[in-house]
Amino acid sequence: MDFKIDPALAGYIQVIWAMESESDEDNYPKSQIMPDGIVELVVHYGSPFFTYQEGVKTLQSRSFAVSMMKKYIELESNGKAGFIAARFFSWGAYHFFNEPVKNFLDQSIDCAKL
Repeated sequence: MDFKIDPALAGYIQVIWAMESESDEDNYPKSQIMPDGIVELVVHYGSPFFTYQEGVKTLQSRSFAVSMMKKYIELESNGKAGFIAARFFSWGAYHFFNEPVKNFLDQSIDCAKL
């Protein structure tokens, strides 16, 4: 599901989108996310997903930003999913974060640290 972007943010954000499970039995299999040069802000209101990066499995934070990636990652659901995400244009994210985007290249950073 995509959301209408406020005109004041349209020069910074490509899309705001959401995904939600219908039930606890809806499991999303492990999927590859390829590098794309995009910064995305994600807020989970359901169960956070697992991230697999270079063989290491971690549970995503409730809210985080993921920076530009050089390598693919894999995501897998962890119970009933529900999140909303804002995908920035490549030049858009740094206007909203205190932490420089280059400091979390190839990883995610908890929103509390932004």
